[in-house]
Amino acid sequence: MVFAGFGVALAMPVFNERVIAQTQPVDRDHALSIGYAMVFAGQLVSPFIFSGLSIAQRIWGMTFAALALSVIALSRRLQVATP
Repeated sequence: MVFAGFGVALAMPVFNERVIAQTQPVDRDHALSIGYAMVFAGQLVSPFIFSGLSIAQRIWGMTFAALALSVIALSRRLQVATP
């Protein structure tokens, strides 16, 4: 859970920055709303998807996903920070 929380904490600002960069100013609020709705829809659906997996598969998959998202978010964050 800690890794997943860390991954989400790093990924959400990057996600928001990408949405803002790719939309017109008029559409940004709508695009961010849809993005957050999809994130929460994923959180709603994920227990049903992962319930069929064994506990070892779930732990490994969640840990790998959190670490991968953390690396991607951190690399993107560093790219944005450098001039």
